Amino acid sequence: MGLHFVVRENIIIVHGDTYRHRDEIKALGGRFDSRYKTWQIPFSDLALERVQALSGRGDAAAATAIDAAREPDPKSTKQESSPDAGMPVRELVTAVARSIATGFPAPVWVTGEIENLAVRPQGIFLNLAEPKSDGPGGKTASGISGGAGSISVKATIWPTALEYMRRMHGEDALRQVLQDGSQVRCLCRVGFYRDRAQLSLTIENVDPLFTKGALALAREALLKELRAKGLDRANKALPLPAFPFLV
Repeated sequence: MGLHFVVRENIIIVHGDTYRHRDEIKALGGRFDSRYKTWQIPFSDLALERVQALSGRGDAAAATAIDAAREPDPKSTKQESSPDAGMPVRELVTAVARSIATGFPAPVWVTGEIENLAVRPQGIFLNLAEPKSDGPGGKTASGISGGAGSISVKATIWPTALEYMRRMHGEDALRQVLQDGSQVRCLCRVGFYRDRAQLSLTIENVDPLFTKGALALAREALLKELRAKGLDRANKALPLPAFPFLV
């Protein structure tokens, strides 16, 4: 699953595939937190650069963590803006990035509906969506509306995570889950693209049982609707001709 990290105040929190790097992490002063299965390393530029090298991350999430750690806190700067000057966009985005890195030090489970699934050689790209409210367009079979009435977040499954999920769940189960319109429960690492001020998710695992349960509930709801309208026995109510075969 790879090694990942976030910067939280004066600590670098490392999680994921840390076992093979445990000696190097210990050498940086890291201590293992058994409650959250993470390592905590005292922050320094050297430690941050070494952890970045171990994680092999050149993505936006790593850049966010590094920039958030090195970016001076606006409250601690000597040159303060006047009360009416407002907060520059860069400071606002940096504060948001720092808050996200602090608030989500480890992956979290996120539920939503897959939209705009695109399979590419470099990974799988999709949106995780949820309706803002019940609109006139109604809901899909999974109970989630799509289109303009929904709120969505861009998500990515990188090849290493995809291979891990194939080994864990099997190709057939994964194919059933990763479809447009499927309601899914995904283990996601929360990231933030500073250049576009955009929230993003990196999917590290999925829960096939959640999707199968959602499909079963949707099927039961459809059958209930058909029974209420008497459509489940419509074909049986048709009379059979005396001679059903034509000569």
